[in-house]
Order: sequence, then C-alpha cells, then structure tokens
Amino acid sequence: MKIAFDIGGVISRYPQQMIQFMRALTIGGIEVHIVTDIPYHAALWLCQVNRIEVPFNQIHSCDCSKDGDLCKTKKCEELGIDILIDDRPDYCAVGKFIGLVLSPRPTIPYYAPEWQSQSETETLA
Repeated sequence: MKIAFDIGGVISRYPQQMIQFMRALTIGGIEVHIVTDIPYHAALWLCQVNRIEVPFNQIHSCDCSKDGDLCKTKKCEELGIDILIDDRPDYCAVGKFIGLVLSPRPTIPYYAPEWQSQSETETLA
C-alpha cells in the first residue's frame, strides 16, 4: 500500500503529528510518499529542514501549469498511490485512489509556528 501526503496545509499545519503518522505507517510496512504542487527542489528542501523522513525518490512534484486541478490525480495514478491526504477537495475528488481531505480549521494556521516556511525556498524554485 502507498499513501501520499501533501506538504502545504497538511504537513505544514500539523508537522509533529504528520511526521509521527508517517513514521508509524512506514514501520507498519506502508510506503509513504509526498505529492505536492511545490517545485521539486523546494519540496526536497522543505522535507530536509523540517525533518520529514521520506526518501528523496518518494517526493514528487506535480505540474499544475500543465495538468491544472488534475495534477495530483495524474501523479497519484502514475505512482500507484492508494490514498492521498490533501487539504484541497479538488485534488482528492478524481482518481482511483482514496482521497482524504484535511479540513482547514480557522484557529490553526496553515504553517505551524515550528514549520520552516515555504517562503524561504522561493530562491530555489
């Protein structure tokens, strides 16, 4: 089984919990991936500085300019992802995978206080 996590709004909102969740899944034999619409080098940097223990070859960037709202659907189907966890319902709405939508909560910021911000990666994009 393969489970993919989005970075922005999912891992960035709950980094401690999501990192523990990903670790538990990996220990249980689940293959964990990152599927994001952030450019690859920026996503790799974010994973490194935020201590997300996913192998570099399991971090995937989607081409939104080419595929629009279906970018994650195409990537997940290409990779054989079984479950996608994302904060955007449109990314989870189409595909052969199970789409789990993390609901935004007005009192919890998009970026947790301890999260190393994406804005620091703009020079890498």
